[in-house]
Amino acid sequence: MRKAFFIDRDGTVNVEVDYLHRPEDVILIDGL
Repeated sequence: MRKAFFIDRDGTVNVEVDYLHRPEDVILIDGL
């Protein structure tokens, strides 16, 4: 099975930022 990582842009699994263009700007929401 291939591994995958999905980023949700509307603030469901990560903190919503105006313009996400750098991987280091991704902040995941705790408890997911």
